[in-house]
Amino acid sequence: MSESTISSPAIEAEKSIANRLPLWLVLGGLALALGWLGFKGFNTAHAAQSLLSRQAEIEALMAEGVANADPDQTEALVVAIRGDIARLKSNAAPFVAVAPLFGWLPKVGPLLDATPELMTMADAGSEAAAYAMRGLKPALVLLQQPGEPGVSQLPVLLQVVDAAGPDLVQAAAAMDRVMAARAAITNVEGLPWRVRTLLEAADDNLPIARNGLKLAQVLPEIMGSQGRRTYLIVAQNEDELRATGGFISGAGLIVVENGAILSVNFGDPYLIDNWAHKPYDFPPQPLYDFMGSELFLFRDANYWPDFPTSAEKVMQLYTYGQNVPLDGAIGIDQRFLQLLLTSTGPVQVPELEATISSENVIAQLRAEWGPQPDQTGNWVVQRKAFMGPLASAIRARLEMGLATLDPIHLARTIQAAVDTGHLQIYLRDPAVAAIMAETGWDGRLANPAGQDFLLVVDTSVGFNKASVAIERQLTYQVTLTGTGGGQADLAVQYNHPINPDGQPCRQGATYTGATRYEDLINGCYWDYVRIYTPAGSTLLEASSHPLEAGVLLTGLAWDGQAQVVTDDPGPMSVFANFLLVPRGESVTTSFRYQLPAGVVQPLGGRQQYTLTVAKQAGARPQLLQVTVVLPPGARLAQTIPAADSVNGQTVLFSAELDQDRSFTVIYR
Repeated sequence: MSESTISSPAIEAEKSIANRLPLWLVLGGLALALGWLGFKGFNTAHAAQSLLSRQAEIEALMAEGVANADPDQTEALVVAIRGDIARLKSNAAPFVAVAPLFGWLPKVGPLLDATPELMTMADAGSEAAAYAMRGLKPALVLLQQPGEPGVSQLPVLLQVVDAAGPDLVQAAAAMDRVMAARAAITNVEGLPWRVRTLLEAADDNLPIARNGLKLAQVLPEIMGSQGRRTYLIVAQNEDELRATGGFISGAGLIVVENGAILSVNFGDPYLIDNWAHKPYDFPPQPLYDFMGSELFLFRDANYWPDFPTSAEKVMQLYTYGQNVPLDGAIGIDQRFLQLLLTSTGPVQVPELEATISSENVIAQLRAEWGPQPDQTGNWVVQRKAFMGPLASAIRARLEMGLATLDPIHLARTIQAAVDTGHLQIYLRDPAVAAIMAETGWDGRLANPAGQDFLLVVDTSVGFNKASVAIERQLTYQVTLTGTGGGQADLAVQYNHPINPDGQPCRQGATYTGATRYEDLINGCYWDYVRIYTPAGSTLLEASSHPLEAGVLLTGLAWDGQAQVVTDDPGPMSVFANFLLVPRGESVTTSFRYQLPAGVVQPLGGRQQYTLTVAKQAGARPQLLQVTVVLPPGARLAQTIPAADSVNGQTVLFSAELDQDRSFTVIYR
């Protein structure tokens, strides 16, 4: 009889002990840890109780706002919290170290598993707050002092921020540790409600804090501490959608030095070019094919969705036409002005004889587009003159009324404008440009490695404002393979909700005194659409949208076939087509393409697929549906965020594409 067939109570008991040995070792280690913690229990409990007792102080501070808080009391509170958390971290270190070993426990397991990361977030977060408070406390004091009438506080404030540089560097480094710890917590749904709520609040605030600390380090340079700086303000009208946000409807210059805004001036983009005396290049081919453009002029220079690329071309053409050297470009649109005015409050604009607020600014912008009752002559050139007075009023509000603004609300507003693509800043200084890229403020089109990516870019080429009327919906399905790649199917539906008037679609518009802004919105939609995908993607097939000769302004026919774009300066694979959406109709364009191997990455014995869907700058929020079909035999382990539904191998997500969205599917 072999040993393997022997069965006796002694042997069974021996097997049972062997099977349970790891558990006994873990429990024994926990008992030793708890015993060691016994004599530290008092210190741990005391630190925790001290921290909890400060909740009322924290809530009172948040209620009255940082700008209205007593600087000394605020500093004392931050230092006290920092001390409590440091003591808690020291005394609880043994428990924190072993807590993840018990992640398998029901209910409390996810909390125990995340304990080290949560402690790191508390420790590094309080450290960042302490450094930031020490460096920026003089700024808080300054903002609470009544300024001299008519004198800007910005130069003195800049000196404070400059002096705080070393503390800001330390605070930013600590905040990076906070962000890394937060990224390591993946099972948020399994955490207790209170912890989950705190993390959700942190997710809203951490990017703002991190970006603010990094940007503050280069703010002196941006504001001209090393010499005068001249920036181009590119005012884009998203009602006529273009790659970086909208048609360039205004161009302004802002000049700064030593923290002072020396001047802000706006002009008409049609007057920037000096094409009558200087030669200009031929434009990108689609601008000729679909608009009949024969010169690459300033107003069309934001052709590429990567803002640094377009900004360089915009600045080059501005300097070429106006002989003005530039240090950077700032892209804004109507929605940015609306967001900014929610923080500044209404502003008086004497030149317009109006009070402009977040509620009426877009309507006012559109109203000022047309000829005014007392306006004669070339109103087409004069119609954009209101941008200068509006900018001057906002500038005065920011310069002279800093003490009355809520800095937290202003920071949230600016970050929201960046996240949604309504504000993009590209600066040529290498150190500043690096920070802008790191924080995502420069509108850079990134090409993430080891994942899937999608950006749909619409360029309105109809010489009208129909973009504002179009409703767009994206449907994306990816069928993954076992080799790390997949097949993508994209459908983009365009719906023109305005009822047809019986007139045929006509490209172009004639501007007369009777032309209304609404007339331009009601036009047909002429769209050159580009699809940005991971480098190495291969177009398999696409829908066709032909047009007969005589429909386009050029008089030429369009065969309707999708194209593979080979001259885009970015690293991605780009596919394109052209389509016409008549009033009252819906048109769907589709692309099927093969994704390269590598969009699926190994992850500790599992596989991870991540998709980032980028929102085009200036585009309206739109519905997005993403379907991920797993390879045959794969078993779903986790999705981030939670999927809307899972049916066998099919995982479905739905979202509003109001900013960049990411979806992760982990499977075995």
